Amino acid sequence: MANEKRKTFSNLCIIIGAVLILAVAAYTLYAVLSAKGFESDNKKIVALAEELMPPSADAYIEERGNSNMPVMEIEGVNVIGIIDIPTHDTKLPVNASWGTKSAKSMPCRYDGSLYDRDLIIGTVDTEGQFDFASELAVNSLLYFTDMESDRFSYSISSIKHSDKLNIDVWKEKSADLTVFVKNEFSGEYTVIYCSAKG
Repeated sequence: MANEKRKTFSNLCIIIGAVLILAVAAYTLYAVLSAKGFESDNKKIVALAEELMPPSADAYIEERGNSNMPVMEIEGVNVIGIIDIPTHDTKLPVNASWGTKSAKSMPCRYDGSLYDRDLIIGTVDTEGQFDFASELAVNSLLYFTDMESDRFSYSISSIKHSDKLNIDVWKEKSADLTVFVKNEFSGEYTVIYCSAKG
């Protein structure tokens, strides 16, 4: 009787283990396919934006008269700009509005304005977005082109890590642009502080 119970328990454990493995595999496949779809959509939005906008030109925040960021609707998304990380050959559209769901598909403005030097962008580290976040280094360059084709240059001044989303703690007065990147598996955040150049 005891042997039968042990055998039944052992079989139950094997079944539960197999179900968990299949669930993890299915989730991983779903995440990979979703990321591929988002990557394709983002490339399309960037390409359309660049077609609709005049050629970009270098710009400086001091020359901006107001803090309202122009918005252009592209493929049903309100876009405030394109963030460009040349060291990783990546250009991504930036959604005008924050949402945990929309942040999984593209970078989103969490708060602030580029022209007030307090823009905060949130994104994730899945393939096709900021999957290179762990490779970024201080002094790396990135660019933000607004929807009027003004191209602003930044260098990374510091990088921090945090186990929870806490904007009030993260804010640094010296940062002109902040990008936080959520690791989709660990839930930890890489916080990238940038200083405007020029």
